[in-house]
Amino acid sequence: MGGRRFGTTARKVDGGYVVNGRKFFVSLAGAAPYFATPAIRLGDEPWIERTLYLKVPKDAPGVSFPGDWDPMGMRGTVSRDMVLKDVFVPDEGEVLPPGFFGAMYNTFPHLSPLTFSATFLGIMQASWDFTVAYLTGQIPGAPGLQTEAATKG
Repeated sequence: MGGRRFGTTARKVDGGYVVNGRKFFVSLAGAAPYFATPAIRLGDEPWIERTLYLKVPKDAPGVSFPGDWDPMGMRGTVSRDMVLKDVFVPDEGEVLPPGFFGAMYNTFPHLSPLTFSATFLGIMQASWDFTVAYLTGQIPGAPGLQTEAATKG
C-alpha cells in the first residue's frame, strides 16, 4: 500500500468505479487475468467507509505494466509496477463490500503486508540450513569437507 493508506483512488460512476493509481512490485504483473487492489473511494465519509477492494482485469483499458524486470536472483518472477489510468471496474468487481477492507485493515493490522516477514525469515533460515549442510557434506552430491572445493571458495 506504499505507506500512503492505499495510493489508489476510485470515483463512483454508474455501474462501477473509475480507478486511478500506481501499484508497486505487483506479483505476476501482466500474467494473471485479474489483480485485486485496495482503493479509496473519493468522498467525504470517514476513510474506513470509503475503502474498496477491487478486482481489476489485466486487459481493461488504462491498465499497464511499464518498465523492465531483470533483478538479480528474481529473473524467473515478474513483479513490475501496475499503472491504473481511468480504468473502469464494474460493480461486480468488488471483492469485498465497501468499507470492509478498511475495517479489517484497521482492526487486524497483523494481516497487513508485515506478515510477509515470517515467510522471508523462513526462506532465509532454510537457505542457511541448506548451505551449511551442503558445505559440510551432508547433502548428496556435495563435495564434502575438502577445503580445496571450489564451492567453498
